[in-house]
Amino acid sequence: MRFFTTFFLLGGFWISTATAETTKPNFVFFLVDDLGYMDIGTNNPNTFYETPHINQLAREGMRFTNGYVANPVCSPTRFSIMTGKHPSRADATNFFSGQRSGRFLPAPFKDSMPLSETTIAEALQETGYRTAFFGKWHLGPSAEYWPENQGFEINLGGHHRGLPPGGYFSPYKNPRLEDGPDGEHLTARLTDEAIATLERFKESPFFLYLSFYTVHTPLQAPPRLVAKYQAKAARLGVEELPEFDDEEQVWPPDRGGCASVSNTPPTRPWWKLWIKVSGGCFRPSETWIWIQTPSFCSPPTTAACPPRKGHRPPTFPFAGAKAGSMKAAFANPISSNGRTKHPPEASARLR
Repeated sequence: MRFFTTFFLLGGFWISTATAETTKPNFVFFLVDDLGYMDIGTNNPNTFYETPHINQLAREGMRFTNGYVANPVCSPTRFSIMTGKHPSRADATNFFSGQRSGRFLPAPFKDSMPLSETTIAEALQETGYRTAFFGKWHLGPSAEYWPENQGFEINLGGHHRGLPPGGYFSPYKNPRLEDGPDGEHLTARLTDEAIATLERFKESPFFLYLSFYTVHTPLQAPPRLVAKYQAKAARLGVEELPEFDDEEQVWPPDRGGCASVSNTPPTRPWWKLWIKVSGGCFRPSETWIWIQTPSFCSPPTTAACPPRKGHRPPTFPFAGAKAGSMKAAFANPISSNGRTKHPPEASARLR
């Protein structure tokens, strides 16, 4: 039997397990996107979520509790795992492509992992390993930078996007993953593909990298799993707590909707924006609009950014500001004269 090693990573949390010894171990690497450290039973016995298989890996293996990711966002962290380097050495300083100018200029930035880098998959291939990648890649804008050109014999699901373009249910709209039956769940599909590949590779040393898109937004779980945890919340009497409110990213099919700036003529002051709201789930008292401005101090929102000459202070309630983004709420759509004029599904004007 071959030595078999499993690595499990969630926000800097590693587990390693082994079952036998040999000169060429097999490797399975799990990367779970945005999974909270305290959401698994091993790290939090009181977690609401049930993670028996992860807990078993932790019990039977070794936990590296002082491991930390090399960057707080997606692509640079993935770069560091693939190359073993600090991502800032290659100017991977934000998610690809996430360069933004705020109050301060951003760090030097590239939006791909250079082909000149030696990845862990390439190093293992040179010693006779078979390699396969499943799931989220997010390390380059075009196919030349994707897993099949970075040391992986198989690539199912890895491309330039950081979240599933079609959501978590088939059809996936993924250029590296064929659609399954309507309603098939992406997480289960990637798992099944990985298990099938393990069977194909079992006669050779292999490196299998399973990089789930979950639990990155949009938050979309299979109905059976949603019902399970709804029932659990009701059984524990916690379903009315704020933590169990509907997530703002979740739009069931019968309640889809969005709010977006639909018109910003250059001759209008910044505070006169036309907001187009669509969909049947619009609840005015609970709706927040995010507004991006050209610079941190325009419009002024804090004492550190006093109003400039000719600028009118905001007349609708900003909740805060960071790097030029502001959050505003409105109880009812209003027109320029302050009277409710438009239905929620039409255009609303903030003044």
